[in-house]
Amino acid sequence: MNTQIELHIEELVVHGVQPHDARAIGLAVERELSLLLTRHGMPQGLTRDRRLGVLDGGVIKSNGGREIAGAVFNGMRNAKIK
Repeated sequence: MNTQIELHIEELVVHGVQPHDARAIGLAVERELSLLLTRHGMPQGLTRDRRLGVLDGGVIKSNGGREIAGAVFNGMRNAKIK
């Protein structure tokens, strides 16, 4: 079964990142989040067209793509669906 997932992140706020690093970090987050979604699927409750407001990823000790993507994914899993 070939499942297509479309995820749109309007804005990713990462404090402490230099402007010249923002694009590379964004691409790394996209790549890592894609891997997480491929591996684990879309979190339950988000399998249909849903809009989430602000998603708090918590405090992350690194600004690497893997850590940020993990925080976003966990935020999606813990999101309250209305």
